[in-house]
Formats: sequence, structure tokens, C-alpha cells
Amino acid sequence: MRAVRAREYIAAHALERISVASLAKALCCSPRTLQIGYRKVYGITVTDEIAEAKVAAAQKMLAGDTPVEAVPELVGYESPRHFKRVFKARTGVTMSQWRKSY
Repeated sequence: MRAVRAREYIAAHALERISVASLAKALCCSPRTLQIGYRKVYGITVTDEIAEAKVAAAQKMLAGDTPVEAVPELVGYESPRHFKRVFKARTGVTMSQWRKSY
């Protein structure tokens, strides 16, 4: 099933730049087809799944000694500011706060 393959791809490539369009291309389908099928199977959007995978990867890095400033680029975000917003929206705390509480 395409949604399962998409989830596996996201998990395997969480540290790369992934978009719905690039994922759809890798799975040989249209972005819309992928989005509809994914939501039917998992109840969340592909974009949400990608963000969750990247936040989980960031949390692992923050549990180690990776500098906070380096994390956004390492998880495949071009804009550190955007990733910081995504991280805080999903965890409720900043990356620095998460590291301190870990």
C-alpha cells in the first residue's frame, strides 16, 4: 500500500529535505493522490508526518551534544527560523528548553 511505503520512506529519509511533491515522485503518484490516501490510512497529513519525523530526529540530536543552532540544517530545513517554529508548535517548548528538560 502506498501510504505504508510513504511512511517508511519518511522514516528512512527524515534527515533529508522531503516535500509532498518529492515523496509523491519517489512513489510514482501525484501529490494529491498521496495526500488523500495517506490521510485515509493514518488520519494525518503527509506534511504532519514529515514534521513529526524531523522533530523526533531533532530530539535525538538534542539528547546528545549536537549544537542547537546546527539541528535545523541537520534535519533538512533550509530555514532555521521555520524549524524552530515547527519544533515549538509540536513540543510546546523551544529546542534549548527541551534540551535542558531532557
